Amino acid sequence: MKKYFIFLPLAILFSIPLVSQNFEDYYRDQLEVGSKLIRASYHQTLERTADGFYLKKVYYPEKKQKTHLITYIDKGMKMRHGAYAEWFDNGKKWKEGSFKNDKRDGLWTTYSFDHGKPIEYGYYLKGEKDGRWTDLDSLGRVVSETEFVNGKEQGEQKVFDANGAIVILRVYEKGELVSEKEFEGGPPLGVSFPPLDIMPYLKECAQDDQEAREACSTQKMLETIYKNIHYPAIARENGLEGMALFRFVVDKEGKITDLQTMRGLCRDIENECLRVISLLPEWAPGEKEGVPVKVQYNLPVKFRLE
Repeated sequence: MKKYFIFLPLAILFSIPLVSQNFEDYYRDQLEVGSKLIRASYHQTLERTADGFYLKKVYYPEKKQKTHLITYIDKGMKMRHGAYAEWFDNGKKWKEGSFKNDKRDGLWTTYSFDHGKPIEYGYYLKGEKDGRWTDLDSLGRVVSETEFVNGKEQGEQKVFDANGAIVILRVYEKGELVSEKEFEGGPPLGVSFPPLDIMPYLKECAQDDQEAREACSTQKMLETIYKNIHYPAIARENGLEGMALFRFVVDKEGKITDLQTMRGLCRDIENECLRVISLLPEWAPGEKEGVPVKVQYNLPVKFRLE
């Protein structure tokens, strides 16, 4: 099943005063050993660690599920310095790494929403990818290895098959591909799903030109979401902002199935997004060689107060 992101330039904007509440008792059990709680709100805590750093933690409040851990060197939270991590709503880790002087530094790892195992890891130096970055499949097999210098591909990129043999060798110079060589072997890992002949599109956007269909479908989805979505009161009153993320499948009949929340921010935002996604117009399925196929999408929706 092919996976795609729907990148929607969508931000739900409101301007309102924030409401202060006392959540110290609610989140006290989330403190690190030896830390002192400085303040707590509906969805965040700030604590000072025994070694003098400041930890900001963000939660899905109703579940008390931690979604972010950010380390700062200053109480004003202007300079990230130290451990950083994110979690999905299912409790599995999403990302982890560290900052140095507010820039990504050292080893960073991204994990799968489905199985919780690493799917990518590599090093940053002063905020830029540096050295070898490795992509993995769901079985932990190495899909590719790419060398970076100052955030750009530099040198070799190796693509592997299921037996660990190199099947594609690319060479980059300052981010530009300069050569590519294919070797005998099995199909490259991670490309077992060939490109579709027809991507899913909203039925009301039926046209001969695929690019126009996709542009129309994106626009119609935006219109539906803008028209129907509301910023829940409890989130607005407590200053909750962020990117909600959902996953769904457009099945062989064009129906939205397997709708899942990857990050809901809070109960009311999650429910509101699920409600609006259910209002999306009817889809036509994707096709490969004339046969309908399932296609998986990730849909981000940003909530921001101004």
